[in-house]
This record gives sequence, structure tokens and C-alpha cells, in this order.
Amino acid sequence: MTDERATRGAAPLGRTSVHVRPRTARERAMYRRRRLAAAGLGLVLIGALVLGVQGVRALVSGLTARSAVDTVTVPVTATTPVRLDLGSGGLDLPIYGAGLDEDGEIDPPQGAVMWYAGHGRVAPGELGTSVVTGRVSYQGEPDTFSDLPSVREGDRVTMTLGNGDTVAADIVSTHVMSTEELQGSDVVWGDQQTERRMVLVTSDATTVPGHDGDSEGHVVAVAEVSSAQPSADTPGETVPKG
Repeated sequence: MTDERATRGAAPLGRTSVHVRPRTARERAMYRRRRLAAAGLGLVLIGALVLGVQGVRALVSGLTARSAVDTVTVPVTATTPVRLDLGSGGLDLPIYGAGLDEDGEIDPPQGAVMWYAGHGRVAPGELGTSVVTGRVSYQGEPDTFSDLPSVREGDRVTMTLGNGDTVAADIVSTHVMSTEELQGSDVVWGDQQTERRMVLVTSDATTVPGHDGDSEGHVVAVAEVSSAQPSADTPGETVPKG
């Protein structure tokens, strides 16, 4: 079973970035079979909620196919996110959608948050699992997700859409994953269609202190949409989760 440990405390800065390659469903299945054989287990059930807060820099050059959206920036519309507010850390961040860069990587920029638009990923707030990425640090200085290791279950994340409407999501779990675990995680890359789920992952691995010792890896935070609120200029009522 994967070692995805709950995060506690703030993370030191200045770690170097790590490339993470999201595996296909077939590769994830092969990965799990190898882990089962090595452990001598007959069955591994992956939990439906894993969390984390920190962005992902994913190397996907090994994937066999790319859709056109994988290499472009998603245009802003009335329903796409433009700001991300991490309430507990007091951060109000610009966010945009994009696919792979020219090197075939998911590479969140300095000072902004990016949601991955390639390989069938949905936009934050939509039904399914969106992947939101950011950096803990850049050239030794704190960046957009520097405070994310301190996020706790129950904290609220709020997105502002292009038309001014807001969408609130509550953190449901937080864990630390190694690069290998992150690559094969169904929580991050799976195709669930029952919740509007947002997974925040840092592009750089970091050290997270905890009661059982320090954990080294990517912090992954899972949030689920709890409500949507129209702006003052948009008629309508609050839309509940579901």
C-alpha cells in the first residue's frame, strides 16, 4: 500500500523541483501489480480521498499521445477560474489553465497557479478531478504554494471565476507522496465522476515535519466543492455541492 502520510506543520523552503510524470490508467495498473507482487499481497485498495497542498511539475514525454489542448493555454471565459484564495494562508493567487510546455512538462510559473488542462483533466469546480499546481519556492524565495503544507482538513479554498462568481471547496485530506507515488496515484490522475474535486500539488518536493518524523515528498491536498455563489452582478442563488 502506498505510504501517503498526513502532513503536519510548515515546510522549509528552497528545495529543488522534481519532474513528475502522470501515468496512464494502464501504467497505474501495472505499477500497482508490481507493488503487490513485491509485497506479497493479494489486493490493494486505494483510498478515495488523499490530500495535499502543493503543485506538480509533471514530465509526460513518455505518454504515447497528446491532445491539442496539451500544448496550449486555455482562454479565459465567464466560467473559468481566474483567482484562487487559500483562506488559511491568506493567499489570493492568479490561476490559469494550460497544458504541456515546449519541453513536454506541466510547469507552473513563478508567482501564479496553474490547473492542468491536458489528458482529459477538468477545470477546477467541474465534476471530476482537477489538478492544480504551484511552486513552494523559486530560486530560494517563497512562491505561491509556500504555505500549503500547513493546510488542514476543513480549511476552505475559494475560486473566483471570470464572471465574478465564486466557488468554495473544503479540504478533506492532506498527505505527503513520493514522486513515484504521485505518478501512480488514482486520487490525482483517476477518473472519478461523483465529486467536484480539486487536487492541489506542489511541483517541488519538500520536507514536512510530523509527529512520526519528517516526511520528504510532494504535499497533495484534496478539496471538494461545497458551494457556488453568484457575484453581485450575476442573478441567481447559491448552488449547493453535488
